[in-house]
Amino acid sequence: MDRVECKHAHGVGCEDPSKCGTCGWNPEITKRRLEAQKAALLQEMKPRITYFDQITASREALAEFLASIPALETPWDEVFQQKFCTRCRASGCDRCPHQAERNSPAWFLAQEVADSGNNPLR
Repeated sequence: MDRVECKHAHGVGCEDPSKCGTCGWNPEITKRRLEAQKAALLQEMKPRITYFDQITASREALAEFLASIPALETPWDEVFQQKFCTRCRASGCDRCPHQAERNSPAWFLAQEVADSGNNPLR
């Protein structure tokens, strides 16, 4: 970094009082350089947002991301089937009374973890 003050007697014997005649130090140029260096350091220290940060920012963001992944079998389907399909008396899945929860990562993420020995995440 630039020095803040000239090591010489500033302005003494200089033709231009805005800079030192001995070493050429200019306080205005130094000030601009220091401000630019400070701005660069602040930019480097600024936290960077990763995809993980964005995806896990909220339950809704994670659910939206999971729903966008095309998959035939998902953990939320397995939990849904365990919770609703095993006792279902509907004549077909088209008449499912739990259609809002079906294929819903948001519903899955809101469920309490139940340790039944069948972890859907494995």
